[in-house]
Amino acid sequence: AIIFSGLFLTGISYAQQATVSAGGVATGSGGTVSYSIGQVACASAASSSGYINQGVQQPHEVLITAIKENNSIQVSALPNPVSDNLQVVLAKEPVTGMYCQLFDLSGKMLMNRNILSRTMQIDMSAYAPAVYTLRVCDESGVTGTFKVIKK
Repeated sequence: AIIFSGLFLTGISYAQQATVSAGGVATGSGGTVSYSIGQVACASAASSSGYINQGVQQPHEVLITAIKENNSIQVSALPNPVSDNLQVVLAKEPVTGMYCQLFDLSGKMLMNRNILSRTMQIDMSAYAPAVYTLRVCDESGVTGTFKVIKK
């Protein structure tokens, strides 16, 4: 009985487990594929029409470079990490044409809203726990870029 319970506990400790930051299902005329972001591949196949990595799925890293920031307007996004409502706060009244955009890790835009006052609420409760990118812009370009962690 002791050997059996030891084998049982060993099997549990080596079970497969993965924590991913995002995922979903993509459907098209060629079929359906489920995917997750944040794991490593174990096998791949290629043809003239494309390639696929099978088994454990692919990591994805967002690297933001060469952002022209407008330092004349100060912006904060809080709380971070967020569970329900993210508050975007400007140090002074917004200028005409200010807006903010929310992106997931794959670069898909999830939200694009005009900023009409010094404070703005973004409802994050419908989004899955993951890392998102919030970009605040005005007519001259990007004012601020934030990594937002949804818990």
